[in-house]
Amino acid sequence: MKVFQDLNLYLSASSTEDFFNDVERYLREGWTRDREAEERLEREIKGKYYYFSCKKDALIEAATIAFTRKNDKILYVANIIPRELGELSIDQYNIILSSFYEMILRPVCEKNSVNVELTSDTQSMADWISSDACQKIKIFSSAANKSTGSAHPCDEKRWFAFIVAIVENGDELDPSRLERWLIEDEGWQDRIASNLAIEYEQGVSLLKYYKQR
Repeated sequence: MKVFQDLNLYLSASSTEDFFNDVERYLREGWTRDREAEERLEREIKGKYYYFSCKKDALIEAATIAFTRKNDKILYVANIIPRELGELSIDQYNIILSSFYEMILRPVCEKNSVNVELTSDTQSMADWISSDACQKIKIFSSAANKSTGSAHPCDEKRWFAFIVAIVENGDELDPSRLERWLIEDEGWQDRIASNLAIEYEQGVSLLKYYKQR
């Protein structure tokens, strides 16, 4: 399934300013640093962000990449903000991020011996949850009547087994991600997948509440 890519920089807090100043010196092909926005945001929210903006061209949309700290050792891309569109699609977001990474960021990281990680643009259910729960949702999806969801008693048992496995293994799976997976990877109808995502969220919440009593 297509997903938004993540980008992490493994860099100590003391090296941050020098690193991004170096990044700024490498900017080219329509990329600029927005220091005014950085200073304004720092005054408004008391947080430090680093903004790099690109112009629209044949490959990428006009947007601003926002870096900030995850912790003392890791910087990451917190968001990519469109400057002309209302929102970016997954492909548009990833193309912007990959373009900045390949043209500008990676050379700077290599020069400064900074480790950088750009995650894959595709993920599967196995990337998100335990193998036990993953096996159960795949069994449910392959065996279930895709026009009735979990309504049939046999399908319901397999569906409940998946929900129980999620809670028992301490997995965290967002309902919207489950819904997208059912539609895009498993071929479920939008309406049925949406209903299953709601059932999933309610079932997980109920089991967690019961376990905490």
